[in-house]
Amino acid sequence: MTAANWVANGASLEDCHSNLFSLAELTGIKWRRYSFQGLGGCGPIISAPAQDDPILQTFIRCLQANLLCVWRRDVRPEAKELWIYWWGEEPNLVDIIHHELRVVEDGLWENGLTYECRTLLFKAIHNLLERCLMDKNFVRIGKWFVKPYEKNEKPVNKSEHLSCSFTFFLHGESNVCTSVEIAQHQPVYLVNEEHINMALLSATPFQVIISPFGLNGTLTGQTYKMSDPATRKLIEEWQYFYPMVLKKKETKEEEEMDCDDDFPVAVEVIVGGVRMVYPSAFVLIPQGDIPVISNAANAGGHTNPTQGPGSVKDTLSCGLPLTPPTSPEQTIIGIFPTSC
Repeated sequence: MTAANWVANGASLEDCHSNLFSLAELTGIKWRRYSFQGLGGCGPIISAPAQDDPILQTFIRCLQANLLCVWRRDVRPEAKELWIYWWGEEPNLVDIIHHELRVVEDGLWENGLTYECRTLLFKAIHNLLERCLMDKNFVRIGKWFVKPYEKNEKPVNKSEHLSCSFTFFLHGESNVCTSVEIAQHQPVYLVNEEHINMALLSATPFQVIISPFGLNGTLTGQTYKMSDPATRKLIEEWQYFYPMVLKKKETKEEEEMDCDDDFPVAVEVIVGGVRMVYPSAFVLIPQGDIPVISNAANAGGHTNPTQGPGSVKDTLSCGLPLTPPTSPEQTIIGIFPTSC
């Protein structure tokens, strides 16, 4: 563009928009990798509670201390690794690191970052973004962060409910950047009492979306409240990873676990033929899958959801409580409890 055209057009950088953002400068970054070798007592799917696993327990403490961290399964059977990143002075990790963990690597920027180290750093940043967005009432569906509509909210001002996803890359030698993709998806709602009643009356499967992996599931209508000890234990374990699994309360008394018990904190869903108890804060209903109540339903009949063909509700009798998703997510076994 020539100078003459620039003046005539009247445009400047202040009038431009970008979806590329610089997040961090890697110069001076340090990291430490911890490892834990399991004792072979647990298989690849069923596991002990997260707070009893040295890696997950340390990961939880790191999250509570606002440390940039990520964990993953090692290539060795039943082994896990924890990576912690920081700049400047080393954080005080004395009360954070479990005594059974051993240091595998101490890394410095001066020694270079491997591809593995960079990708795990990107995942740690994504973990941080996820917690920040979920604290703003967003939920994750696969790679997308979506803000559900309130119970009686109409999809009028859709600009407040745009979905976003993040892709990370390294610009130059040391500049971590993200590309933000914005999209408009159909409105989704958090499961509520009306949906639960519809699921109980529906003659066909009531389809739902399970956050954070975006899995398809079926809502059965069975509910669980905090007054149930097993449900309380399940929600407490989810809270280690997702404090927003319970809605924030206004008063100090309401912030206790003895929260308002009017609405169930967990519901039963069927995913892949398996019945699971799942936090209601992570069960979503797409607008297109909400059944239309007919006159016959109001008279005691059944409703038919406006959804694709499907078999009748699964009659599997087994029930599995679901522990929180791991980090990074496991596409195949992510819906099952973490392995030790």
